[in-house]
Amino acid sequence: MLAPGQAEALPAKGVRKAKMLILTRKIGEGLMIGDDISIIILAVRGKQIRLGIEAPADIPVLRSELYQQFLAENPRDSVSPKLDLKEFAALLNNRHGNK
Repeated sequence: MLAPGQAEALPAKGVRKAKMLILTRKIGEGLMIGDDISIIILAVRGKQIRLGIEAPADIPVLRSELYQQFLAENPRDSVSPKLDLKEFAALLNNRHGNK
């Protein structure tokens, strides 16, 4: 049975099932993941939410569809993956002019 505020998360292929914490936040409010990752709600426009994410530079932050692309191109059981996750994130940031 799930605790209040939790829902079943759909597991990615080959990943163990996890619980999802569901929160309600207002613009300007946020949440912390561990001691050094902060997520702030910046704006809500229709069905889109604008998030601000502060994380250490050595932790890649990717949209889930890009992470799935990375996993598809670099299987975990591959002896020599094309890129590691940090290289992949840096390549995307350089492509989009982010630092």
